[in-house]
Amino acid sequence: IERLHYAIDRHQNCQAAYVSVEGRPHFAHSVWSIDALDALEQAYNSGQFALKTTLLKINAMPVDFPSDNASLDFFNINTPEQALQASKIIG
Repeated sequence: IERLHYAIDRHQNCQAAYVSVEGRPHFAHSVWSIDALDALEQAYNSGQFALKTTLLKINAMPVDFPSDNASLDFFNINTPEQALQASKIIG
């Protein structure tokens, strides 16, 4: 999280920063400046809830993270099969 905060603090007009691993964005892992509040409110009020859409509309930047354990650090569980796979990974 410190790396994301640093990106916002060091880059002028940056409204949000999100994780990127091996060029793949992870929009849910993001930090937002209070300057992005209007864009977030507009998105919410219009029924648009995808963080990706709002992040791509504002001045947001990807922040590269090491890929040592990327497949585990950002493992999505959306199906019963993925839940079973995750339980096998953690033992």
